[in-house]
Amino acid sequence: MSTDRELQNQVLDELRWEKLVDPAALSVEVREGYVTLAGQVASEEVRSAAEWAARRVAGIRGVECDITVVPAPPPRIIQ
Repeated sequence: MSTDRELQNQVLDELRWEKLVDPAALSVEVREGYVTLAGQVASEEVRSAAEWAARRVAGIRGVECDITVVPAPPPRIIQ
């Protein structure tokens, strides 16, 4: 059985492999095998990708996703 620190490192490694996710924008905490992801991302697609990346790690008992979706503002059109 992995320690919480080992699981945290494995989740961070998995997030680095996920092309949609910028792991630097997220925090990862693990307690007793339960992961909490927090931070801000630009879309629901990125939020889901981060959550699924954490769920792929063997030994994780559950994932709480406290990631907030903050869409990028629309581009300004200068006339």
